[in-house]
Amino acid sequence: MVGGVTAVFLTVAIPLAHYDRFVGLLEPTSRAAELLKNACFFKEPKDHDFDRFMAVCCKEDELDFLIELANRLYPDVVQFLSETTQ
Repeated sequence: MVGGVTAVFLTVAIPLAHYDRFVGLLEPTSRAAELLKNACFFKEPKDHDFDRFMAVCCKEDELDFLIELANRLYPDVVQFLSETTQ
């Protein structure tokens, strides 16, 4: 709880290839890169293989910031940033 308000964190799953491309477009010391570098790797079974993802947890305003940036730099990742869970 911050200042009497509970912070709500959202989680988005970004396929690994899209995550790598998006991060590669960012300045390594930028706020966006800081948010994304704390992501966790996970994989889900699919057919006889796995789909690999990075799970990014952030606050709603941080996610809005990432979506705005992605719209300018790498629009293909926006669809994944827009699918959140709490």
